[in-house]
Amino acid sequence: GPVTFQTPLFNWTFNTAQKVLEGFNRLPIAVTDIVPSTYPTEDTVYVPVLGVVAGSATSPFNIAALNGVTNSIANDGSIIPLVVLIPTGGVPLTINDIEGTSTNCNATAKWTTSNEINLKRFEVETSTDGVKFANVGTVNASTLSAANAYQYSWKPTGEDKQIFYRLKIVDKDGTFSYSKITPIVINCNTVKSVKVFPNPAIVNKQLNINLTGYQATVKGELLSATGQLVKAIILKNGANSVVVDNVAQGFYTLRITEAGIQTEVIKVNVLR
Repeated sequence: GPVTFQTPLFNWTFNTAQKVLEGFNRLPIAVTDIVPSTYPTEDTVYVPVLGVVAGSATSPFNIAALNGVTNSIANDGSIIPLVVLIPTGGVPLTINDIEGTSTNCNATAKWTTSNEINLKRFEVETSTDGVKFANVGTVNASTLSAANAYQYSWKPTGEDKQIFYRLKIVDKDGTFSYSKITPIVINCNTVKSVKVFPNPAIVNKQLNINLTGYQATVKGELLSATGQLVKAIILKNGANSVVVDNVAQGFYTLRITEAGIQTEVIKVNVLR
């Protein structure tokens, strides 16, 4: 959620969605007028400000200043110097890029940063619905304030085809903010394999066809030496058993297809 920075001089909240600081500064105002007694020589007011980067701010009064620099605006003929007080050391770092990838059923979070000041760690949180998150690991922050690259991999539980992750960004003082939510499409990329035994097969005896790494509908076709379809078989991932019956002795081809795509061709010798 949003992170609040508060002192007697300012009250800021970091807007994680817009990546800006919002809040109020208590600004000392020194007033100079033709008649000095018209106003007190110093006053304290709350001025709304919006920080777009660390060290700068804007407001409805067109205040634009760096930390410690005095600016003046005209107000009813009076010159009012304003010192814009920007919190230092509490502004969350900049995440330049954040992405998620997946191979072999594992998820990998990748991100790059800059402006790492007083940063302690990243906590990687994952979710199946993008709403409820749980911690899956921690990555310690670099000690470099320049650009840094990070990544963290884990194996999601369950059978979800898409998950989400976000980073909990924790400073040394315990304050924290969150990155944007990033989706990851889970890609298992499992290597497909087919084992057929016994080979040679015996007519009217059991033939075992074991599949590994298959997910969609799998079809087996036993083809003669001339390419004619002799037997069609519906297969599933794992162990399958069929009976080779009503075929002549000879050499055949077992063609395996998944979702209409040929994945394996195996020579099978059939004996009587």
